[in-house]
Amino acid sequence: MKRKALLTALLLAVLAVTLSATAYADTTYSVYIMDPNNSANGAKGVSSSGYWVGQIPIRITSGTQTFQTTSYCMEHGKVVHIGSTYTASLTPATDTATWRAVSYILSWHEPTDDTTAAVDQVAIWKLIDPSYTRDSWLDINIYNTGIALAASANGHDMVRQDDQFNWLSPITSNGASIQGSPGQTVVFTAQLTNSGGTPRPNVKVQFTVTLNNEGSSIPLGAPYVTPAEDFTDSQGRVHVSVTVPEDTPLGSTIQVQACTRSVWSQRYVDLTNPDNQDLIAMGEPFGLTMSTNICILGYITVVPESALGALSALAAFAAAFIIWKRTHHTKHAIAKP
Repeated sequence: MKRKALLTALLLAVLAVTLSATAYADTTYSVYIMDPNNSANGAKGVSSSGYWVGQIPIRITSGTQTFQTTSYCMEHGKVVHIGSTYTASLTPATDTATWRAVSYILSWHEPTDDTTAAVDQVAIWKLIDPSYTRDSWLDINIYNTGIALAASANGHDMVRQDDQFNWLSPITSNGASIQGSPGQTVVFTAQLTNSGGTPRPNVKVQFTVTLNNEGSSIPLGAPYVTPAEDFTDSQGRVHVSVTVPEDTPLGSTIQVQACTRSVWSQRYVDLTNPDNQDLIAMGEPFGLTMSTNICILGYITVVPESALGALSALAAFAAAFIIWKRTHHTKHAIAKP
């Protein structure tokens, strides 16, 4: 019994050490700062007076897992050095107005060139630290554009992975169709809610409308589609007006697509040394960001206006018949002795 108890104790000790090592591997990371000036590292930005403004390429390692990605600086007044390796933890990003605004930039303002990457960095600095002001070495146009971007991002929210996005009218299910005639305007309404059914306001939604006829597809924009994008209101609702062009062939279909997306920051790279720059890194490995894309479709089937009129007349006749029938029965009941 003593040998069995001793063996059990040894196994428990080994298990405890293993769990401790696993927990350590899950919370401590090695972060190598790559050269952003090397385009092969996939980062965009500008260099000025020895400072880099824009995306920073990094390599994160934990145990045997390594992930290369790009990141943005969080604190304007701190630094990291190219070619250096730092220890870090990955700290959860809280669901605050600041992090929602940062995620808005990551989601809707992906940089297309070096200048827009620098603008994104300035906007993130301003969102995290509203007191941030321009240094003399930073281009005034980049600074002003970044400040304007930060202002436009404030107050917005993002779609999350478990959110529900549905049509409310004139259709109520994804892929449903209604009838419309040339020249008619149809207003589509959709709603975005969280997993519990609570409306999610201030989320950007983009609309794409396409006219399909006999195998050809023609995108429709203004003045047939208003607006091209909008934000959900306090009820999580968003609207788009679609006008069927006058010359649309009968039998055509018009596809209405409403889409929203997000790159939601879940954890940021928290460097152990407080003198070093913390980083917002992109990518789903290590749970850094979570990407979500939701689209819903609706259709307008183009029919002659007379067909719609006939349907309306038929509906009106049916309603009148029901009213007459009910009135008739009521009078008969009153007249009955």
